[in-house]
Amino acid sequence: LFFIPPTKPVVWVDTYLPDRVDNCFVFNGALDSILRRRGHSEIASWSAANLEPFENLLRSDQVHPNERGHVVFPTLIATTLRHLLLST
Repeated sequence: LFFIPPTKPVVWVDTYLPDRVDNCFVFNGALDSILRRRGHSEIASWSAANLEPFENLLRSDQVHPNERGHVVFPTLIATTLRHLLLST
């Protein structure tokens, strides 16, 4: 069993599948609830990045990042991690 001590920061990327937005909403809500209780954690919101007006971050398979997504995804994670580390 893999365990991350509560004193260690965690950045978790939420989910986004345009064909299953309702399922993603349920999963992302549960994830948010769990990480709020855990503390010392933040969610890098891939779903929010994809829902921005006129964003097109996925390949035609609607799962994997396209060229722009390959820039946005790691930037999102780095920005979220930086925010988490600076807020502690």
